[in-house]
Amino acid sequence: MAALLRRKSGTPADRRVRDFAVRRSGPRIRTVARVLTPPAFPLIYMPASLLAARALLRRGNAAGRSVPVAAAIVFVSYHVLKRASKRRRPPSKVRKSNYREAFPSGHTASATAVALASVIAMHRDRKRPSLATLALIGAGVPVVIGASRIALDEHWLTDVIGGMAVGTAAATSASLVADYVL
Repeated sequence: MAALLRRKSGTPADRRVRDFAVRRSGPRIRTVARVLTPPAFPLIYMPASLLAARALLRRGNAAGRSVPVAAAIVFVSYHVLKRASKRRRPPSKVRKSNYREAFPSGHTASATAVALASVIAMHRDRKRPSLATLALIGAGVPVVIGASRIALDEHWLTDVIGGMAVGTAAATSASLVADYVL
């Protein structure tokens, strides 16, 4: 696995997806992708997770405590994994340089963790949204953020998939921590 992650050129599937995305993502798509980038920065998602927890706790939903826990777990997790894998980003055709570690996608991991932790908490609420709405949030947010990372030529497909896996693990771990520890 480590050898795969350290490949400078990505996997064959990574390269095919990247070539397709770079060809198809014109200025409009890249503009939308850039707009989607800031919410997945820690300075945005950490306070947002606290606000989500506060709103859920005010409604009597103790599961809301898991949202900021998920944000904290994912922040530590993706930084540790990036340092361990040392995988390089794609040689960007869109931006000047991609010099930092790529695996997993931190934007995708954080978006997945906060969205799924929120969905898990909302599902436990007595006044919960419909299952379709919860599914849209839980799956839609990570997919859109992940796609934006590929469209901006910041990550390989496998970085995005890894980010979704890390975010899912963080959200489920946070839910267990909130249930049994907090």
